[in-house]
Amino acid sequence: MRVLLTGSQGTVGGAFRRVAAVRGIDVHPWNRAEVPPEEPSAVHALMKRVQPDAVLHLAMGAPGWAAQMAGYSAEQRIPFVFTSTVSVFAAPGPHGITSERTATDEYGRYKADCEDAVLKASTEAVVVRLGYQIDPHGLGNNLAQHLREQAASGVIKASAGWIPATSILTDTVDVLLNLLANPRPGLHHLDANSSDAWTYSEIVVAIGQMLGERWSIETTNDRVHDQRLLNSLPVPALSATLPLRR
Repeated sequence: MRVLLTGSQGTVGGAFRRVAAVRGIDVHPWNRAEVPPEEPSAVHALMKRVQPDAVLHLAMGAPGWAAQMAGYSAEQRIPFVFTSTVSVFAAPGPHGITSERTATDEYGRYKADCEDAVLKASTEAVVVRLGYQIDPHGLGNNLAQHLREQAASGVIKASAGWIPATSILTDTVDVLLNLLANPRPGLHHLDANSSDAWTYSEIVVAIGQMLGERWSIETTNDRVHDQRLLNSLPVPALSATLPLRR
């Protein structure tokens, strides 16, 4: 399988490339310097030249770029997977697939616009909303690394009132690979905390236990928000990967 990948330098993209290499999957990273996403003719030429078997769109970019890739993929009858975010919801959850998107911030509204553009361009496209990613041993933009950085500055403050949508990064990559091989058109959720409903403070403790860290953790109630994504695609629950010793 040859996968055209955008966002290859990001947290999910980097993990995807590593797993794909082990599995013998040919990944063609999109180079913005060579092919500007805002130039439709260049986008079309690249996709025609690469002739991917599937497209995974992880990068930030205009909704029109996402729509063009989704439309081209539909024409070529190849899978197109776009990752959206729990941030399309601002109101308290948990959130179902058809729950009203209530984002008030620029990022959440942008992702909602991308969802609409992709699904309008192709009825065969796959859109997956993700929560926070956990990579216990990795660097970059993931929850474990954020906690290490906070711990280095002193106390980690963790709310017992916040129930985040989240998943283990390697599990997220497995799900994305499966969707590329066996696409399920439409809108989906991916949340390993959907049924466990662990609070943020519990997740922080569990990550610390897994890493053997003796973090100083202050439990707060400064954020009360159920952010879970219901009707999740099959993914190992947090409790299967991060056993919590209470």
